[in-house]
Amino acid sequence: MRSWSIHLFAPFGIRLDVHVTFFLLLAFIAFVGWSNAGPLGMTWQVGILLLIFVCVVLHELGHSLAARRYGIPVDRILLLPIGGMAQFRQMPRDPWKELVITIAGPAVNFFLAAVLYLGLADPWGFLRPGFDLYSLEGLLQVVFAVNMIMGVFNLLPVFPMDGGRIFRALLAYRMDYLKATFIAATVAKVLAAAGVLLALFVLGNPLLAILFTFIFIGGEMEYQALRRSSPNKRTANWFVGDLTRRSFLTIPAHYNLREALNTLALHRPQDLVVMDHHGCVGVLTKEKLKDALQAGKADQPVTEHIPTKFPLLQANWPVYTVFELLDREEQTIFPVFENGVLIGVIDASHVDESLDWLHLRAKHFPPPGVPEHSRTSPPKLP
Repeated sequence: MRSWSIHLFAPFGIRLDVHVTFFLLLAFIAFVGWSNAGPLGMTWQVGILLLIFVCVVLHELGHSLAARRYGIPVDRILLLPIGGMAQFRQMPRDPWKELVITIAGPAVNFFLAAVLYLGLADPWGFLRPGFDLYSLEGLLQVVFAVNMIMGVFNLLPVFPMDGGRIFRALLAYRMDYLKATFIAATVAKVLAAAGVLLALFVLGNPLLAILFTFIFIGGEMEYQALRRSSPNKRTANWFVGDLTRRSFLTIPAHYNLREALNTLALHRPQDLVVMDHHGCVGVLTKEKLKDALQAGKADQPVTEHIPTKFPLLQANWPVYTVFELLDREEQTIFPVFENGVLIGVIDASHVDESLDWLHLRAKHFPPPGVPEHSRTSPPKLP
């Protein structure tokens, strides 16, 4: 998704990106405004949309700053046509911390609404006959309404929205975190399905139906991601070293992008492990290589297009502990080390298939004993 987004700036040091599909919404709103009231309507409607998304950004900053208060890194805030999304490295499994982080978003909206309520002569004027949208008072009334709606809507108990996360956190006080997530996601799917029907057949609002559809899908995806990153029968007794592929492509750190392309052209397309005399220095993804070449940067060193920090997996880590990391990173291959030595890579796009083959092998050729990797406790990932 990052390759389809544009970086704007970094408020409080938190990266703010906008997905390219947002500009489709912007164009649609501009067209509607022009159709209704010409240039003034277009300018006013676009201005209102941008103000709404300022409120969205502030909402997500509430989540993000609360997360950083607990030492949780925030990768970025991404703006989409349906709203915003703060992307954390991980959500805390401490119910109290999750409650604080989750409530911080709607709290920002209610604070903004309270300030506008106190400052407006008639904050509910947008509901009255004769409401004038094309005035400063009308504009602020709309922003007041948006913050009220945003705060209340996000508190609906529909996971993974804020209300659903609050519901999950409260459940987690009394039961296992995965089970709490399953219950919250199941309730959310029922409510989201009802929301789709309500939006289509009662309110006649297809955009709201699409939003509830995304919520339905998002809740299930998050539950499945958590399920994969928790110990279960499928991942029990398997370690990173068991899934490590010993054949992979490397290039020297002194290569430029043209030389990297020549190497890749002779093999199956894949991300490239960049090495120097000290060892692995990063991974050059296919996407970054392609984008840089199309931008005319073929003579630049590969080291200018690889991250300065990247995950290093250890062969003796249990497989289930790395699923979340594999899902959130851009690259598809991850260097695997054993006793400080690079022994291969894990291909994130084939982990499930690799597990299937491991289970098949174990079924027909049972191992004689417990894997050597089992001596090490699960790590705490960054």
